[in-house]
Amino acid sequence: MQRILAIVQDDVGGRGIRHLLNPHRDVVALEAAATGLLHLPPGSHVAILTGFPCVQHATPPTETDGIAGTFALVHMLHTRGCVVHILTDDVNASVFQACIDHWRNNYSCQADKNLQLHTFPPGPVAPPQLEAMAALIQYWIAIERPGEAADGGVATLTKQHIPHGDVIAAVTPSDHLVVASISDWGGYAICAAMAYIDPSLSLVLPRTLAELAATMVMACARDGILGTLDACVDGWPLVVSLNRLHQLTYLERRCDFRLLACHPHSPTLISSTYCAFHPNLDF
Repeated sequence: MQRILAIVQDDVGGRGIRHLLNPHRDVVALEAAATGLLHLPPGSHVAILTGFPCVQHATPPTETDGIAGTFALVHMLHTRGCVVHILTDDVNASVFQACIDHWRNNYSCQADKNLQLHTFPPGPVAPPQLEAMAALIQYWIAIERPGEAADGGVATLTKQHIPHGDVIAAVTPSDHLVVASISDWGGYAICAAMAYIDPSLSLVLPRTLAELAATMVMACARDGILGTLDACVDGWPLVVSLNRLHQLTYLERRCDFRLLACHPHSPTLISSTYCAFHPNLDF
């Protein structure tokens, strides 16, 4: 577990994640999160809340981060026979529908019935259909979702506020908090921990997520920091995230591996925000 966390908690770009880390807490949380998912019987329903509409000048305003991590989890959960519900904002619907269609057509013949998209309008009160889902869902996961801060507001990715974590940090409680430098990596960490505990499982292939990234960009998802219409994630080229997944895939095999590419440039990066629901994971 420590080796998994070392890969996903690398403070790329010096965003200050080291101040959020607690080695003992983080190991316990990661193992508990993975174990909880592995204990779900086949046919269980898992909800993933994702999609951050932070690119406010664009239509849709959906950013790329969180999507690959979501579908890495979809891959693992479908292997376990779970039904996955993706929950997001109405404005993110076109991007996620394109990704789901791509997934169904290329990777999972079971996705027609085991992968469902639910979208909701913004508002302070949960829609009735979301309330109705509560009894169905055994596990809630939040990945790359803005959380309500102590002052009641929702903080966007604003670099000048990062030193004031006590002000902007989300206060929504979670059962297990998985801290990662980039939200997608938190999803990869959960998958790697599941595969470590149950060696019969395997992580999604980097190639699969690269193809998914092309689909999300065609649906007009954008990098949340650069605002560009490409597959960058939090200001970093896609290959940076794929290298992390590549490392995690071979971590427990004790095999030598070669990084997919090297990118010496370090673009400006800003930290993620978090929120989750009970019982849940968060990263």
